[in-house]
Amino acid sequence: MTRRRIGAVAASLAVAVALLAGCSGGSTPTTPYGQPTLSAPPSKEADPGALPAGAAIDDWAAAVLPPDRAGGASAVARVSGEVSPDMDAVIDLTQPEGVWDVTIICQSADGSALTLTPAPNELNELKPLACSSPAAPDGGDHLTITFDGGSEGTLTLSADAAAVYVYEIRAHTAGQD
Repeated sequence: MTRRRIGAVAASLAVAVALLAGCSGGSTPTTPYGQPTLSAPPSKEADPGALPAGAAIDDWAAAVLPPDRAGGASAVARVSGEVSPDMDAVIDLTQPEGVWDVTIICQSADGSALTLTPAPNELNELKPLACSSPAAPDGGDHLTITFDGGSEGTLTLSADAAAVYVYEIRAHTAGQD
C-alpha cells in the first residue's frame, strides 16, 4: 500500500471512531434487540361496587359458609361484615375453656388477601388469607384456626382493598380438620 492510501484509510478510521464516540457518548444504554425486559403486570382495578353490600353480605355469607353445614358443633358466633384499608374488623376469640375453631372466608374487590393479626401473638405467624373476587367468586380460600379457650384473644382482619368477610366460631370436633 502506498503512503497516500494508508493516510486515507487512517483518516477514514479516525472519522468513523469520532462518529461512534459521538453517537454513544453520554447516551443511555438500550436493551439489545431480542432480550425481553421485565415490567410489573398491570394492577387489577378494585371495584368496591361489585362486592355485596348491606343485606346482600348476609346472603353471600350464607352461600360461602352455610350456617347449617353437616358435621361439627353449632356455631357460637357468626358474623359477616365489611373491611377496607381505612377500617379493620376485629374477631373476639374469647371463649370458655376448651378447644375452638374459627373459620374465615373473604371476598375482596380486586382479589387481594386479608392480613390476619392475632393478639396476643400466641397463635403464631399467620399467612394472609386469599380472598375471592367478584370476577372469580370461587377463587378464594377459607381458613380454619384451632385455638384454646379460657383466655382473651382477638384476630384483626386488615385489607388493602374493600372486602367482605364471614367468620364462624364452633367448638372443635375431633377429626374435623
